[in-house]
Amino acid sequence: MAFNSKCLWLLVVYFVLTANGFAREEQKALVEGPILLLPSVNAVQRYDDNIFSSAQGEQNSFVQVVNLALTTLIESNSNEFELGYNFEAAFYRDSSADDYFDHFLLGDAKYIVNEEGLLHLRVNYAKTHEDRGTGLSQGFDPLLDLELDAPDKYRSFVLLANYEYGTRDSLGQVVFNLDLRDKKYINHLEQTNSNDRQNVHGTVSFYYQVAPATRLLLETSVNVTDYANERPASPSLNNRSLNYLLGATWDNTEIVTTKVKIGYLEKTFAHRQRDQFSAFSWQAEIHLSPLSYSHFNLKTDRYDEETNGGGDFIDVKQVSFDWTHQWREQFETLLGVLYKNEEYKNANRDERYAQINLELRYHASPWLTLTFDVKEANQDSNLDRLEFDRSIYSLEAKVTI
Repeated sequence: MAFNSKCLWLLVVYFVLTANGFAREEQKALVEGPILLLPSVNAVQRYDDNIFSSAQGEQNSFVQVVNLALTTLIESNSNEFELGYNFEAAFYRDSSADDYFDHFLLGDAKYIVNEEGLLHLRVNYAKTHEDRGTGLSQGFDPLLDLELDAPDKYRSFVLLANYEYGTRDSLGQVVFNLDLRDKKYINHLEQTNSNDRQNVHGTVSFYYQVAPATRLLLETSVNVTDYANERPASPSLNNRSLNYLLGATWDNTEIVTTKVKIGYLEKTFAHRQRDQFSAFSWQAEIHLSPLSYSHFNLKTDRYDEETNGGGDFIDVKQVSFDWTHQWREQFETLLGVLYKNEEYKNANRDERYAQINLELRYHASPWLTLTFDVKEANQDSNLDRLEFDRSIYSLEAKVTI
């Protein structure tokens, strides 16, 4: 293990050994007053039997992950502000080229404009990476693709703005959402810089209450994607997506909450050589809590996603289910299932991805949570090099103060 890895793990061990006493002595000071400091550290030991999601030449490895975070919460006159920094490092025992050091910055503000208006702003900056075998390097073969000697790295900036006029109990409510994203790759530029892009996504939703627990909704959204660098000898991927949705929400009791939206999706490209696309679209969510300590979530949707390997874009249809149950005060489990179909339009590529994961969480104390996680994934594709099976086993210790 590299020297930097040893130093970080010594820091984690020290933090864990001293956190209990520190929490007992200092927790009262941390929670008093308008400013709250929340440091935390996560240490994960993971075994991955196919770290590159490869169809052949699978590479397995133990992976050690350290995550250090510091969050500052400020409350003022019912308004909430948050600043955070997160550092994550990973060390692969059998593939040191895939070690990484990621940095994340967060700013969040919830501001009550008046009795009817609530403004929520969120800013994220990340200097991070895509594991080899994901993102632009899907289908990576460690025995053949020798030129890709490290993960793709990129910087991203995200600005989210949400404004709600009216409340859930009002006869009518209007919700505005703005999502600005900028992504820029910083290595392997000959292969990656044509994927640098900016996204502007805006949504307006109108809710109208027709019964005490039922609201109708009308929603429209537009997403504009602008690529910074043109692909050589390839029509521009600059595009615009429009989505029109009509639906309803039911908040019948504290036990069941449902939201269903159906509509029409249309995608057009700046270059005429790329085909216009239109199709039926949907979003549906059901949240069920038959007991105060048992929660079920079912979600399905259809959306368009930018391509990462040929074609014009990806037509995504997915369904997910998860169940969280607290068996005792200190012990809970999470079962999650995901199925996703990705069809690359104007390309001979169609994939079906399935994943199941089980988490066992033990809250050993107010400051220490232990988690054991098992994840099984499978992907079928009409391209043999993109098919894979993958199993990941993780043991995590999370310390918070």
